[in-house]
Amino acid sequence: MAKTNKTVRPTALKTSLLKRVVFLSLYLAIASSVFTAFAASRVSGGTIDQQALAVVNLFLLGAATVLSIVIAKRFTQGLSDLSAKVMKLAPGHWDFSRTVKSGDEVELLDTVVADLTMRLRDTFGAMEEEIDVRTMELRKQSAQDRAILDTIEHGVLLFDSSGNITEANPAAERLLLSKSGSLKGKSAIAALPLRSHQRMLTIDHHPVERCLKHRQRFHQHPESHPCIVRVDGTLLPIVLVVSPLMEKTHCHGGIAVFQDVTEDRQLDYMKSEFISLASHQLRTPLSSILWYIELLVDAKGVKMTSEQRSYIKEMHTSAERMSGLIDALLQVSKLEGEGIRPTKKLVDLQPFLTSIADDAREQAKDKGISFSLHASGKSMKVHTDATLLSIVMQNILSNAVKYSRSGASITITLKKSGSAAEIVVTDTGIGIPKREQQHLFQKLFRAANVHKVDATGSGLGLYISKMVMQTLGGSISLKSVENKGTVVMVKMPMKGK
Repeated sequence: MAKTNKTVRPTALKTSLLKRVVFLSLYLAIASSVFTAFAASRVSGGTIDQQALAVVNLFLLGAATVLSIVIAKRFTQGLSDLSAKVMKLAPGHWDFSRTVKSGDEVELLDTVVADLTMRLRDTFGAMEEEIDVRTMELRKQSAQDRAILDTIEHGVLLFDSSGNITEANPAAERLLLSKSGSLKGKSAIAALPLRSHQRMLTIDHHPVERCLKHRQRFHQHPESHPCIVRVDGTLLPIVLVVSPLMEKTHCHGGIAVFQDVTEDRQLDYMKSEFISLASHQLRTPLSSILWYIELLVDAKGVKMTSEQRSYIKEMHTSAERMSGLIDALLQVSKLEGEGIRPTKKLVDLQPFLTSIADDAREQAKDKGISFSLHASGKSMKVHTDATLLSIVMQNILSNAVKYSRSGASITITLKKSGSAAEIVVTDTGIGIPKREQQHLFQKLFRAANVHKVDATGSGLGLYISKMVMQTLGGSISLKSVENKGTVVMVKMPMKGK
Protein backbone atom coordinates (compact mmCIF):
# COMPACT_ATOMS: atom_id res chain seq x y z
CA MET A 1 0.00 0.00 0.00
CA ALA A 2 1.13 3.57 -0.67
CA LYS A 3 2.42 5.53 2.28
CA THR A 4 -0.14 8.00 3.56
CA ASN A 5 1.20 11.52 4.18
CA LYS A 6 0.11 13.64 7.09
CA THR A 7 -3.07 15.54 6.37
CA VAL A 8 -2.64 19.29 5.85
CA ARG A 9 -4.93 21.24 8.17
CA PRO A 10 -6.22 24.66 7.06
CA THR A 11 -4.91 27.54 9.21
CA ALA A 12 -7.11 30.31 10.60
CA LEU A 13 -7.80 33.23 8.26
CA LYS A 14 -5.74 36.39 8.91
CA THR A 15 -7.71 38.68 6.65
CA SER A 16 -10.84 37.72 4.80
CA LEU A 17 -10.97 38.51 1.08
CA LEU A 18 -14.55 39.62 1.57
CA LYS A 19 -13.43 42.06 4.30
CA ARG A 20 -10.83 43.56 1.98
CA VAL A 21 -13.38 44.17 -0.75
CA VAL A 22 -15.82 45.69 1.73
CA PHE A 23 -13.15 48.00 3.24
CA LEU A 24 -11.99 49.12 -0.23
CA SER A 25 -15.58 49.90 -1.22
CA LEU A 26 -16.07 51.90 1.97
CA TYR A 27 -12.83 53.84 1.44
CA LEU A 28 -13.81 54.75 -2.11
CA ALA A 29 -17.33 55.73 -1.04
CA ILE A 30 -16.02 57.93 1.79
CA ALA A 31 -13.40 59.55 -0.46
CA SER A 32 -16.03 60.18 -3.14
CA SER A 33 -18.43 61.72 -0.59
CA VAL A 34 -15.72 63.97 0.91
CA PHE A 35 -14.55 65.16 -2.47
CA THR A 36 -18.12 65.81 -3.66
CA ALA A 37 -18.91 67.85 -0.55
CA PHE A 38 -15.65 69.77 -0.85
CA ALA A 39 -16.20 70.48 -4.54
CA ALA A 40 -19.76 71.60 -3.96
CA SER A 41 -18.63 74.14 -1.30
CA ARG A 42 -15.87 75.53 -3.49
CA VAL A 43 -18.19 75.91 -6.47
CA SER A 44 -20.77 77.82 -4.42
CA GLY A 45 -17.99 80.11 -3.06
CA GLY A 46 -16.78 80.91 -6.57
CA THR A 47 -13.20 79.77 -5.92
CA ILE A 48 -13.29 76.96 -8.54
CA ASP A 49 -15.17 76.69 -11.78
CA GLN A 50 -17.20 73.74 -13.03
CA GLN A 51 -14.78 72.82 -15.84
CA ALA A 52 -11.93 72.34 -13.40
CA LEU A 53 -14.24 70.29 -11.22
CA ALA A 54 -15.09 68.01 -14.15
CA VAL A 55 -11.40 67.47 -14.92
CA VAL A 56 -10.71 66.58 -11.30
CA ASN A 57 -13.66 64.16 -11.30
CA LEU A 58 -12.39 62.43 -14.42
CA PHE A 59 -8.94 62.15 -12.93
CA LEU A 60 -10.30 60.65 -9.74
CA LEU A 61 -12.47 58.23 -11.75
CA GLY A 62 -9.46 57.08 -13.78
CA ALA A 63 -7.35 56.73 -10.68
CA ALA A 64 -10.10 54.68 -8.99
CA THR A 65 -10.39 52.45 -12.06
CA VAL A 66 -6.65 51.79 -12.24
CA LEU A 67 -6.56 51.17 -8.51
CA SER A 68 -9.49 48.73 -8.77
CA ILE A 69 -7.79 46.78 -11.59
CA VAL A 70 -4.53 46.57 -9.65
CA ILE A 71 -6.30 45.43 -6.50
CA ALA A 72 -8.53 42.93 -8.42
CA LYS A 73 -5.49 41.47 -10.19
CA ARG A 74 -3.75 41.11 -6.88
CA PHE A 75 -6.78 39.38 -5.40
CA THR A 76 -7.25 37.01 -8.38
CA GLN A 77 -3.58 36.16 -8.87
CA GLY A 78 -3.75 33.55 -6.15
CA LEU A 79 -6.81 31.95 -7.78
CA SER A 80 -5.05 31.86 -11.16
CA ASP A 81 -1.98 30.21 -9.66
CA LEU A 82 -4.18 27.69 -7.83
CA SER A 83 -6.11 26.89 -11.00
CA ALA A 84 -2.88 26.32 -12.96
CA LYS A 85 -1.58 23.91 -10.31
CA VAL A 86 -4.85 21.97 -10.20
CA MET A 87 -4.85 21.58 -14.01
CA LYS A 88 -1.49 19.78 -13.80
CA LEU A 89 -2.80 17.12 -11.39
CA ALA A 90 -3.05 13.66 -13.02
CA PRO A 91 -2.03 10.03 -12.36
CA GLY A 92 1.75 10.11 -11.92
CA HIS A 93 1.74 13.89 -11.35
CA TRP A 94 0.47 14.42 -7.84
CA ASP A 95 2.98 17.15 -6.81
CA PHE A 96 1.20 20.14 -5.29
CA SER A 97 3.11 22.81 -3.33
CA ARG A 98 1.41 25.51 -1.28
CA THR A 99 2.36 28.89 -2.75
CA VAL A 100 -0.49 31.17 -1.64
CA LYS A 101 0.30 33.14 1.55
CA SER A 102 -2.43 35.79 1.36
CA GLY A 103 -4.07 34.78 4.62
CA ASP A 104 -7.54 34.88 3.03
CA GLU A 105 -9.98 32.42 1.45
CA VAL A 106 -7.59 31.79 -1.45
CA GLU A 107 -4.93 30.53 0.94
CA LEU A 108 -7.57 28.38 2.65
CA LEU A 109 -8.59 26.93 -0.73
CA ASP A 110 -4.91 26.29 -1.57
CA THR A 111 -4.53 24.38 1.69
CA VAL A 112 -7.67 22.29 1.11
CA VAL A 113 -6.59 21.41 -2.45
CA ALA A 114 -3.16 20.38 -1.15
CA ASP A 115 -4.82 18.07 1.39
CA LEU A 116 -7.18 16.66 -1.22
CA THR A 117 -4.26 16.04 -3.58
CA MET A 118 -2.43 13.97 -0.99
CA ARG A 119 -5.60 11.95 -0.33
CA LEU A 120 -6.09 11.32 -4.05
CA ARG A 121 -2.46 10.27 -4.42
CA ASP A 122 -2.74 7.78 -1.57
CA THR A 123 -6.08 6.42 -2.79
CA PHE A 124 -4.89 6.15 -6.38
CA GLY A 125 -1.72 4.37 -5.27
CA ALA A 126 -3.73 1.86 -3.25
CA MET A 127 -6.05 1.31 -6.21
CA GLU A 128 -3.12 0.74 -8.57
CA GLU A 129 -1.71 -1.90 -6.24
CA GLU A 130 -5.11 -3.58 -5.91
CA ILE A 131 -5.60 -3.50 -9.67
CA ASP A 132 -2.17 -5.03 -10.20
CA VAL A 133 -2.98 -7.84 -7.76
CA ARG A 134 -6.38 -8.50 -9.34
CA THR A 135 -4.88 -8.37 -12.83
CA MET A 136 -2.31 -10.99 -11.88
CA GLU A 137 -5.04 -13.18 -10.39
CA LEU A 138 -7.21 -12.83 -13.50
CA ARG A 139 -4.28 -13.64 -15.77
CA LYS A 140 -3.50 -16.70 -13.68
CA GLN A 141 -7.16 -17.80 -13.72
CA SER A 142 -7.37 -17.17 -17.45
CA ALA A 143 -4.25 -19.26 -18.04
CA GLN A 144 -5.70 -22.08 -15.93
CA ASP A 145 -9.04 -21.95 -17.76
CA ARG A 146 -7.29 -21.96 -21.10
CA ALA A 147 -5.14 -24.91 -20.04
CA ILE A 148 -8.25 -26.82 -18.95
CA LEU A 149 -10.09 -26.08 -22.20
CA ASP A 150 -7.06 -27.06 -24.26
CA THR A 151 -6.53 -30.29 -22.29
CA ILE A 152 -9.98 -31.81 -21.82
CA GLU A 153 -11.36 -34.23 -24.40
CA HIS A 154 -14.85 -32.73 -24.27
CA GLY A 155 -15.79 -30.28 -27.01
CA VAL A 156 -16.68 -26.83 -25.66
CA LEU A 157 -18.38 -24.08 -27.66
CA LEU A 158 -19.20 -20.62 -26.32
CA PHE A 159 -21.85 -18.67 -28.21
CA ASP A 160 -23.44 -15.23 -27.84
CA SER A 161 -27.09 -14.27 -27.51
CA SER A 162 -27.48 -14.53 -31.30
CA GLY A 163 -26.22 -18.11 -31.30
CA ASN A 164 -22.89 -17.29 -32.97
CA ILE A 165 -19.77 -19.05 -31.70
CA THR A 166 -17.32 -16.80 -29.87
CA GLU A 167 -14.88 -19.44 -28.61
CA ALA A 168 -14.13 -23.11 -29.35
CA ASN A 169 -11.56 -25.34 -27.69
CA PRO A 170 -9.22 -27.62 -29.68
CA ALA A 171 -11.23 -30.73 -28.79
CA ALA A 172 -14.36 -29.22 -30.36
CA GLU A 173 -12.46 -28.36 -33.53
CA ARG A 174 -10.98 -31.85 -33.67
CA LEU A 175 -14.30 -33.64 -33.08
CA LEU A 176 -16.08 -31.46 -35.65
CA LEU A 177 -13.24 -31.90 -38.18
CA SER A 178 -12.74 -28.13 -38.36
CA LYS A 179 -9.59 -26.09 -38.84
CA SER A 180 -8.19 -24.04 -35.97
CA GLY A 181 -10.19 -20.83 -35.54
CA SER A 182 -12.68 -21.67 -38.31
CA LEU A 183 -15.62 -22.10 -35.91
CA LYS A 184 -15.53 -18.55 -34.54
CA GLY A 185 -18.38 -16.44 -35.85
CA LYS A 186 -20.23 -19.48 -37.16
CA SER A 187 -23.74 -20.34 -36.00
CA ALA A 188 -23.65 -22.90 -33.18
CA ILE A 189 -26.71 -24.62 -34.65
CA ALA A 190 -24.97 -24.91 -38.03
CA ALA A 191 -21.78 -26.16 -36.37
CA LEU A 192 -23.73 -28.83 -34.44
CA PRO A 193 -26.19 -30.44 -36.90
CA LEU A 194 -27.86 -33.08 -34.73
CA ARG A 195 -29.51 -36.32 -35.68
CA SER A 196 -31.58 -38.50 -33.36
CA HIS A 197 -33.24 -41.81 -34.28
CA GLN A 198 -32.39 -41.27 -37.96
CA ARG A 199 -34.08 -37.86 -37.97
CA MET A 200 -32.41 -34.48 -38.23
CA LEU A 201 -33.38 -32.07 -35.47
CA THR A 202 -35.05 -28.91 -36.74
CA ILE A 203 -33.89 -25.47 -35.61
CA ASP A 204 -36.84 -25.10 -33.21
CA HIS A 205 -35.94 -28.39 -31.47
CA HIS A 206 -32.18 -27.84 -31.44
CA PRO A 207 -30.81 -27.62 -27.84
CA VAL A 208 -28.96 -24.35 -28.61
CA GLU A 209 -32.15 -22.67 -29.87
CA ARG A 210 -34.16 -23.99 -26.92
CA CYS A 211 -31.47 -22.81 -24.49
CA LEU A 212 -31.55 -19.25 -25.86
CA LYS A 213 -35.33 -19.19 -26.17
CA HIS A 214 -36.28 -20.67 -22.79
CA ARG A 215 -33.08 -19.69 -20.91
CA GLN A 216 -32.86 -23.15 -19.42
CA ARG A 217 -30.28 -25.92 -19.33
CA PHE A 218 -30.87 -28.71 -21.84
CA HIS A 219 -29.38 -32.18 -21.72
CA GLN A 220 -29.50 -34.65 -24.58
CA HIS A 221 -29.94 -38.03 -22.89
CA PRO A 222 -28.00 -41.02 -24.27
CA GLU A 223 -31.31 -42.88 -24.78
CA SER A 224 -32.15 -40.47 -27.60
CA HIS A 225 -28.96 -41.56 -29.44
CA PRO A 226 -27.93 -38.05 -30.57
CA CYS A 227 -25.25 -37.80 -33.26
CA ILE A 228 -23.45 -34.90 -34.92
CA VAL A 229 -23.42 -35.05 -38.71
CA ARG A 230 -19.88 -33.92 -39.48
CA VAL A 231 -18.70 -32.11 -42.60
CA ASP A 232 -17.53 -35.37 -44.22
CA GLY A 233 -20.93 -36.99 -43.67
CA THR A 234 -19.84 -39.27 -40.81
CA LEU A 235 -21.84 -39.53 -37.60
CA LEU A 236 -20.33 -38.73 -34.20
CA PRO A 237 -22.32 -40.20 -31.26
CA ILE A 238 -22.34 -37.66 -28.44
CA VAL A 239 -23.85 -36.63 -25.14
CA LEU A 240 -24.67 -32.91 -25.31
CA VAL A 241 -25.31 -30.37 -22.53
CA VAL A 242 -26.23 -26.75 -23.32
CA SER A 243 -26.46 -24.13 -20.54
CA PRO A 244 -27.34 -20.41 -20.75
CA LEU A 245 -25.00 -17.70 -19.43
CA MET A 246 -27.28 -15.52 -17.31
CA GLU A 247 -26.76 -12.20 -15.55
CA LYS A 248 -29.88 -11.77 -13.45
CA THR A 249 -32.64 -11.89 -16.09
CA HIS A 250 -30.46 -11.13 -19.11
CA CYS A 251 -29.02 -13.95 -21.22
CA HIS A 252 -25.58 -13.17 -22.67
CA GLY A 253 -25.36 -16.43 -24.61
CA GLY A 254 -24.56 -19.98 -23.63
CA ILE A 255 -22.06 -22.83 -23.53
CA ALA A 256 -22.36 -26.19 -25.28
CA VAL A 257 -20.34 -29.15 -24.01
CA PHE A 258 -20.40 -32.42 -25.96
CA GLN A 259 -18.63 -35.71 -25.35
CA ASP A 260 -17.68 -38.37 -27.86
CA VAL A 261 -19.42 -41.59 -26.77
CA THR A 262 -18.59 -43.70 -29.83
CA GLU A 263 -17.04 -46.47 -27.72
CA ASP A 264 -19.95 -46.51 -25.28
CA ARG A 265 -22.44 -46.63 -28.14
CA GLN A 266 -20.51 -49.50 -29.76
CA LEU A 267 -20.52 -51.39 -26.45
CA ASP A 268 -24.30 -50.90 -26.23
CA TYR A 269 -24.72 -52.25 -29.74
CA MET A 270 -22.46 -55.19 -28.95
CA LYS A 271 -24.44 -55.96 -25.80
CA SER A 272 -27.70 -55.72 -27.72
CA GLU A 273 -26.39 -58.06 -30.41
CA PHE A 274 -25.18 -60.49 -27.75
CA ILE A 275 -28.56 -60.41 -26.03
CA SER A 276 -30.30 -60.95 -29.35
CA LEU A 277 -28.04 -63.86 -30.28
CA ALA A 278 -28.28 -65.44 -26.83
CA SER A 279 -32.06 -65.04 -26.78
CA HIS A 280 -32.42 -66.69 -30.17
CA GLN A 281 -30.17 -69.55 -29.11
CA LEU A 282 -32.08 -70.03 -25.85
CA ARG A 283 -35.47 -69.91 -27.48
CA THR A 284 -35.14 -73.22 -29.35
CA PRO A 285 -34.26 -75.46 -26.37
CA LEU A 286 -36.75 -73.62 -24.20
CA SER A 287 -39.50 -74.31 -26.71
CA SER A 288 -38.61 -78.00 -26.56
CA ILE A 289 -38.74 -77.95 -22.76
CA LEU A 290 -42.16 -76.30 -22.80
CA TRP A 291 -43.41 -78.80 -25.36
CA TYR A 292 -42.34 -81.81 -23.28
CA ILE A 293 -43.77 -80.29 -20.10
CA GLU A 294 -47.10 -79.76 -21.83
CA LEU A 295 -47.04 -83.38 -22.98
CA LEU A 296 -46.58 -84.46 -19.37
CA VAL A 297 -49.37 -82.19 -18.18
CA ASP A 298 -51.79 -83.41 -20.86
CA ALA A 299 -50.79 -87.08 -20.63
CA LYS A 300 -53.77 -89.16 -19.47
CA GLY A 301 -52.21 -92.58 -19.05
CA VAL A 302 -49.33 -91.41 -16.91
CA LYS A 303 -49.81 -91.90 -13.19
CA MET A 304 -48.27 -89.12 -11.06
CA THR A 305 -48.63 -88.15 -7.47
CA SER A 306 -49.97 -84.73 -6.54
CA GLU A 307 -46.46 -83.73 -5.49
CA GLN A 308 -45.07 -84.68 -8.89
CA ARG A 309 -47.79 -82.73 -10.65
CA SER A 310 -46.99 -79.66 -8.52
CA TYR A 311 -43.36 -79.99 -9.59
CA ILE A 312 -44.35 -80.14 -13.24
CA LYS A 313 -46.65 -77.15 -12.80
CA GLU A 314 -43.84 -75.17 -11.22
CA MET A 315 -41.53 -76.17 -14.07
CA HIS A 316 -44.14 -75.02 -16.58
CA THR A 317 -44.58 -71.66 -14.81
CA SER A 318 -40.83 -71.08 -14.67
CA ALA A 319 -40.39 -72.02 -18.33
CA GLU A 320 -43.17 -69.64 -19.39
CA ARG A 321 -41.62 -66.89 -17.30
CA MET A 322 -38.25 -67.52 -18.98
CA SER A 323 -39.97 -67.49 -22.38
CA GLY A 324 -41.54 -64.13 -21.57
CA LEU A 325 -38.16 -62.75 -20.52
CA ILE A 326 -36.56 -63.95 -23.77
CA ASP A 327 -39.38 -62.36 -25.77
CA ALA A 328 -38.83 -59.06 -23.92
CA LEU A 329 -35.09 -59.20 -24.60
CA LEU A 330 -35.74 -59.83 -28.29
CA GLN A 331 -38.14 -56.87 -28.37
CA VAL A 332 -35.47 -54.64 -26.80
CA SER A 333 -32.90 -55.87 -29.32
CA LYS A 334 -35.19 -55.14 -32.25
CA LEU A 335 -36.18 -51.72 -30.93
CA GLU A 336 -32.59 -50.67 -30.23
CA GLY A 337 -31.47 -51.95 -33.63
CA GLU A 338 -34.51 -50.28 -35.21
CA GLY A 339 -35.53 -53.68 -36.53
CA ILE A 340 -39.18 -52.96 -35.70
CA ARG A 341 -40.95 -50.79 -38.25
CA PRO A 342 -44.43 -49.62 -37.26
CA THR A 343 -47.29 -50.27 -39.64
CA LYS A 344 -49.56 -47.34 -38.91
CA LYS A 345 -53.26 -47.49 -39.56
CA LEU A 346 -56.28 -45.54 -38.38
CA VAL A 347 -57.15 -46.93 -34.95
CA ASP A 348 -60.21 -46.02 -32.90
CA LEU A 349 -58.89 -45.90 -29.34
CA GLN A 350 -62.20 -46.54 -27.56
CA PRO A 351 -62.83 -50.10 -28.82
CA PHE A 352 -59.08 -50.72 -28.71
CA LEU A 353 -58.90 -49.86 -25.00
CA THR A 354 -62.09 -51.81 -24.30
CA SER A 355 -60.42 -54.96 -25.63
CA ILE A 356 -57.22 -54.27 -23.66
CA ALA A 357 -59.24 -53.56 -20.50
CA ASP A 358 -61.17 -56.84 -20.73
CA ASP A 359 -57.94 -58.85 -20.62
CA ALA A 360 -56.53 -56.82 -17.72
CA ARG A 361 -59.82 -56.97 -15.80
CA GLU A 362 -59.52 -60.73 -15.40
CA GLN A 363 -56.02 -60.40 -13.93
CA ALA A 364 -57.16 -57.66 -11.55
CA LYS A 365 -60.19 -59.71 -10.46
CA ASP A 366 -57.97 -62.61 -9.37
CA LYS A 367 -56.13 -60.25 -6.98
CA GLY A 368 -59.25 -58.52 -5.68
CA ILE A 369 -58.53 -55.24 -7.50
CA SER A 370 -61.33 -53.12 -8.97
CA PHE A 371 -60.94 -52.11 -12.62
CA SER A 372 -62.74 -49.42 -14.66
CA LEU A 373 -62.55 -47.68 -18.04
CA HIS A 374 -63.71 -44.08 -18.56
CA ALA A 375 -64.13 -42.63 -22.04
CA SER A 376 -66.19 -39.85 -23.54
CA GLY A 377 -68.09 -42.24 -25.80
CA LYS A 378 -67.02 -40.32 -28.88
CA SER A 379 -64.80 -41.84 -31.52
CA MET A 380 -61.16 -40.85 -31.04
CA LYS A 381 -58.95 -42.07 -33.90
CA VAL A 382 -55.17 -41.90 -34.31
CA HIS A 383 -52.74 -43.20 -36.90
CA THR A 384 -50.66 -45.76 -35.06
CA ASP A 385 -49.58 -49.38 -34.95
CA ALA A 386 -52.18 -51.18 -32.86
CA THR A 387 -49.88 -54.13 -32.15
CA LEU A 388 -47.07 -51.97 -30.78
CA LEU A 389 -49.50 -49.79 -28.82
CA SER A 390 -51.02 -52.92 -27.24
CA ILE A 391 -47.54 -53.93 -26.02
CA VAL A 392 -47.26 -50.56 -24.25
CA MET A 393 -50.69 -50.81 -22.65
CA GLN A 394 -50.12 -54.42 -21.56
CA ASN A 395 -46.84 -53.46 -19.89
CA ILE A 396 -48.48 -50.54 -18.05
CA LEU A 397 -51.52 -52.51 -16.92
CA SER A 398 -49.41 -55.52 -15.96
CA ASN A 399 -47.33 -53.33 -13.67
CA ALA A 400 -50.47 -51.72 -12.21
CA VAL A 401 -51.94 -55.12 -11.35
CA LYS A 402 -48.66 -56.65 -10.18
CA TYR A 403 -47.77 -53.80 -7.82
CA SER A 404 -51.23 -53.22 -6.32
CA ARG A 405 -52.55 -55.00 -3.27
CA SER A 406 -55.98 -56.47 -2.78
CA GLY A 407 -58.63 -53.76 -2.47
CA ALA A 408 -56.78 -51.31 -4.72
CA SER A 409 -58.26 -49.80 -7.88
CA ILE A 410 -57.09 -49.28 -11.46
CA THR A 411 -58.68 -46.76 -13.81
CA ILE A 412 -58.11 -46.18 -17.53
CA THR A 413 -59.18 -42.75 -18.81
CA LEU A 414 -59.29 -41.75 -22.47
CA LYS A 415 -59.47 -38.03 -23.22
CA LYS A 416 -58.42 -35.41 -25.72
CA SER A 417 -55.53 -33.13 -24.72
CA GLY A 418 -55.08 -30.35 -27.25
CA SER A 419 -54.22 -31.95 -30.59
CA ALA A 420 -53.32 -35.28 -28.96
CA ALA A 421 -55.17 -38.28 -27.59
CA GLU A 422 -54.22 -39.07 -24.01
CA ILE A 423 -54.56 -42.41 -22.22
CA VAL A 424 -54.17 -42.15 -18.45
CA VAL A 425 -53.76 -45.25 -16.26
CA THR A 426 -54.21 -44.54 -12.54
CA ASP A 427 -53.68 -47.08 -9.77
CA THR A 428 -53.63 -46.99 -5.98
CA GLY A 429 -50.73 -49.40 -5.65
CA ILE A 430 -47.45 -49.27 -3.76
CA GLY A 431 -46.08 -46.33 -5.78
CA ILE A 432 -42.44 -45.53 -6.49
CA PRO A 433 -39.94 -43.64 -4.29
CA LYS A 434 -39.38 -40.13 -5.61
CA ARG A 435 -35.59 -40.46 -5.65
CA GLU A 436 -35.84 -43.43 -8.05
CA GLN A 437 -38.42 -42.12 -10.50
CA GLN A 438 -35.80 -40.57 -12.79
CA HIS A 439 -34.42 -44.07 -13.54
CA LEU A 440 -37.72 -45.83 -14.25
CA PHE A 441 -37.39 -45.78 -18.04
CA GLN A 442 -33.83 -47.11 -17.99
CA LYS A 443 -33.07 -50.63 -19.11
CA LEU A 444 -33.14 -53.33 -16.38
CA PHE A 445 -33.95 -50.85 -13.60
CA ARG A 446 -36.35 -51.84 -10.84
CA ALA A 447 -37.34 -49.71 -7.85
CA ALA A 448 -36.21 -50.86 -4.42
CA ASN A 449 -39.71 -51.34 -3.02
CA VAL A 450 -41.01 -53.61 -5.83
CA HIS A 451 -38.68 -56.51 -4.98
CA LYS A 452 -40.73 -57.26 -1.88
CA VAL A 453 -43.91 -57.56 -3.97
CA ASP A 454 -42.52 -59.37 -7.02
CA ALA A 455 -38.96 -60.63 -7.34
CA THR A 456 -39.38 -61.98 -10.87
CA GLY A 457 -39.59 -58.73 -12.83
CA SER A 458 -37.08 -57.98 -15.59
CA GLY A 459 -37.00 -54.17 -15.47
CA LEU A 460 -37.69 -54.01 -19.22
CA GLY A 461 -41.40 -53.17 -19.40
CA LEU A 462 -41.21 -49.38 -19.11
CA TYR A 463 -37.97 -49.28 -21.14
CA ILE A 464 -39.69 -51.13 -24.00
CA SER A 465 -42.78 -48.94 -23.66
CA LYS A 466 -40.78 -45.74 -23.97
CA MET A 467 -38.90 -46.97 -27.03
CA VAL A 468 -42.15 -48.09 -28.66
CA MET A 469 -43.77 -44.70 -28.04
CA GLN A 470 -40.74 -42.95 -29.55
CA THR A 471 -41.07 -45.22 -32.57
CA LEU A 472 -44.77 -44.36 -32.84
CA GLY A 473 -44.10 -40.63 -32.49
CA GLY A 474 -45.86 -40.35 -29.13
CA SER A 475 -44.72 -40.00 -25.53
CA ILE A 476 -45.05 -41.71 -22.16
CA SER A 477 -44.62 -40.11 -18.73
CA LEU A 478 -45.18 -41.10 -15.14
CA LYS A 479 -46.06 -39.57 -11.79
CA SER A 480 -46.01 -41.51 -8.56
CA VAL A 481 -46.22 -41.15 -4.79
CA GLU A 482 -44.89 -43.97 -2.66
CA ASN A 483 -47.62 -45.99 -0.88
CA LYS A 484 -50.33 -43.95 -2.64
CA GLY A 485 -50.24 -44.92 -6.29
CA THR A 486 -49.01 -44.19 -9.79
CA VAL A 487 -50.31 -42.30 -12.83
CA VAL A 488 -48.98 -43.21 -16.29
CA MET A 489 -49.82 -40.94 -19.24
CA VAL A 490 -49.55 -41.99 -22.89
CA LYS A 491 -49.97 -39.30 -25.58
CA MET A 492 -50.31 -39.68 -29.34
CA PRO A 493 -50.83 -36.96 -31.93
CA MET A 494 -54.15 -37.01 -33.73
CA LYS A 495 -53.15 -34.91 -36.74
CA GLY A 496 -51.86 -36.51 -39.92
CA LYS A 497 -50.27 -39.89 -40.49
